[in-house]
Amino acid sequence: MRDSAPRPERVRSAVKAAIDAVDVEGLLEGGAPEDEYAPEIQDLAGRIVAAGGVDRDLVRQVWSHWFGTPSRMTEEKADEVVRLVERRLAG
Repeated sequence: MRDSAPRPERVRSAVKAAIDAVDVEGLLEGGAPEDEYAPEIQDLAGRIVAAGGVDRDLVRQVWSHWFGTPSRMTEEKADEVVRLVERRLAG
């Protein structure tokens, strides 16, 4: 992330876009409502703001909290979420 901390609303928007794009559990693709991942998005965004950045371990930790282990959040999917969040926050 950038040196200047983005606003929490912007972080939440970036996280939502990333989580929705990756759709780890396939719930959106299966017809779930667009706010299906709202608790996970809110949790992850809050942790990103608190930590001052995002990484694979943080994403997987949040996902495991909400979906248990093992979850469908692979290292590759977590890396994709990180890339998408960072890209949105950099733009």
